[in-house]
Amino acid sequence: MNDRHQPAPAKPDFRVGRIAMLTLVSGTTAFGFSGDVPSSLLALCAGCGAAAAGFYLDHALDRTRDELSGNDANPLASGAMRPPAAIALIAVGLAMAVVPALFVRPLALIPVALVQGGVLLLHVRPIATPLVRAAGLGLLQAFYVFLGATWAGAPASRAIWLAAFLFFAMTGGKALGDVRDLGHDRRSGARTIPLRFGPNFTRVFLLINEAAAYFIGIAAYFFAGFSVFFLLAMVVTAGVGTVFNIYFCLAPTPARARLVNALSLGVLGMLYVAAMAVEGITRRL
Repeated sequence: MNDRHQPAPAKPDFRVGRIAMLTLVSGTTAFGFSGDVPSSLLALCAGCGAAAAGFYLDHALDRTRDELSGNDANPLASGAMRPPAAIALIAVGLAMAVVPALFVRPLALIPVALVQGGVLLLHVRPIATPLVRAAGLGLLQAFYVFLGATWAGAPASRAIWLAAFLFFAMTGGKALGDVRDLGHDRRSGARTIPLRFGPNFTRVFLLINEAAAYFIGIAAYFFAGFSVFFLLAMVVTAGVGTVFNIYFCLAPTPARARLVNALSLGVLGMLYVAAMAVEGITRRL
């Protein structure tokens, strides 16, 4: 595994795509569980706010390291965004997530707080070892499921299946992100999965976690009462995701990691969103 195929310096990543995906995860999770449009819209708003605050907090905390490594993807490190703008986005995001919950659903404050607290903990060096950081990112993804489920008033016994699915999917996906950023991480001295454990471990780590995600997603149909459409979405996710993962593992370069990471976020993420949207529609029929 090396960075000879590292693409040209990345454009500033304002995390728009990821914020949009987590917004949809929160909103469609609420809709899938409840079929209630007002609570789903509030969950959508909360997910957007929590994601924006969390991602720009992460950029702010990574600014010094990314300046040293030349990571142009961080807009604060590249100068594409000024710190006051990031602070404003964090404040507005927190307001979007917190204010409606204070008046309508106070329990929804818990996953919002867990997202921001998780971002902070992942920057504590003694804690943020490569594997802990991967699991931490998986937990952050799972918190958005609980955010949506809380707004829907859904039982934790059902929400935990979806949270576990996204936990393992994101934990495994951290290997892709680490390989994608291999050149920058080498320059900055960051501790990551491929730099700490090597290419073979990285491949196995990705495949085991993604397989666990697919298994849990399919099992949710049998044990948590989801619809046949949800099962179909999970089967397609498992098939397509496995093809993506094998393609990466055959040649784990930064270029392939970047492509597979983007495809996983777009294609597989939208399958989850579509499945939960249909769940909500069937509840309303």
